[in-house]
Amino acid sequence: AERACAELTADPEYHGDVRLLRLWVCHAEQAKRPQRVLRDLESRGVGIMHALLYEAWAISLERQHIFDEAEAVYQIGLVRRAEPVERLQGRREAFQDRMQRREAKKRRAPDGEREDSNVSGMITAEIAAEKYNAMPQAPSPSRPPSRPP
Repeated sequence: AERACAELTADPEYHGDVRLLRLWVCHAEQAKRPQRVLRDLESRGVGIMHALLYEAWAISLERQHIFDEAEAVYQIGLVRRAEPVERLQGRREAFQDRMQRREAKKRRAPDGEREDSNVSGMITAEIAAEKYNAMPQAPSPSRPPSRPP
């Protein structure tokens, strides 16, 4: 997968293709520090008009507890009006809600206690749903496939 990503990325014609971005996001998810892979994509101009880049990048930062950078990544995507903007805005709002809950929990917790975060599971499910929804769908079983005349 990495070789295919690298070869396609070498051709600037594919930089705006969301399919290439999806390949890179899958590859980045396997990396120890996916935010490095995603930051490199952004610096090369790959997928910069797609919300998926900023969502995956911010999520990887959030998992590493680098919250200020995660917020900044959402902001970059919104300033660039990465599509779909509404979904990116919704993910940013969900992130901000998690940060508010986290701060409230920290204020209530006795000193020294750390919060267990369920962010990874929530976000992985959201990205999996996004990838599934982006996949070509098979014909419905209630409708037989159309036959050529």
